Amino acid sequence: MIVKIDLRPEKAPRKKVNLGGVGRIFALLVVLMFIAVSAVTMTFAGLKYQYMKSSINTIQNDIERLQVQDIRLGEELERLQAEENNYSEALKLLEEELPTLEFLTLLENAQPEGVWLETIQVKPGTVSLKGKAWEENDVVIFAKALLDNRLVYDVGFPETSRGRPGADGMSIVDFNFSCQIVSITDIPARFSGGGN
Repeated sequence: MIVKIDLRPEKAPRKKVNLGGVGRIFALLVVLMFIAVSAVTMTFAGLKYQYMKSSINTIQNDIERLQVQDIRLGEELERLQAEENNYSEALKLLEEELPTLEFLTLLENAQPEGVWLETIQVKPGTVSLKGKAWEENDVVIFAKALLDNRLVYDVGFPETSRGRPGADGMSIVDFNFSCQIVSITDIPARFSGGGN
């Protein structure tokens, strides 16, 4: 078998497509796009960093301000609690002593001329009276005058006994009775209800 090979050069050379210029332009565009995206990303990251840093500083300042305010509020709360304790003690003292003082003033105004007191015993809410009078009627007038005051809400029935006549022929009436007085917290309600 005979094979013929033609080793002569071609008569017209093939045209070569030059892709080097387009490839370079495309590569340059890709690099420029990468640089632009990187620059935008870095700029955005820098701005975000500055914003976050400013926010952190603001929050830290707020935390410090709130801590100082918390200390001041704690001190103010302690002061108010001490003041509340003072008011509670003053109110307790008023509840215990003021009705008694008011009742003593009332006794001075309500006591008729024919009556004099020997003993006054004060307990919370109750006052026991012992004394002497010229007549039983004076004792009743005295008890009625006490009952007519808002500070007194109940007067016990007076126990009386007439003593032996003295050298001048006059006898004196011994009496005792108890009064129920209102507490300081009940006085405003009784005063708003009318009466003396």
